[in-house]
Amino acid sequence: MDGKMLARLGAVVFVAVAITATATEMIRKRVAPAPWTRSTVAAPADPLRLG
Repeated sequence: MDGKMLARLGAVVFVAVAITATATEMIRKRVAPAPWTRSTVAAPADPLRLG
């Protein structure tokens, strides 16, 4: 196997892997993350500001 043939084989393998990865990524279903919400716990009253 000469260098030219090995380079062509490597290019074909590279393209095949790239196409497979692209197809897998396109088929994969994406799940949207749940929206982040802030907790509504009231802050404790500051005794110095009460009066």
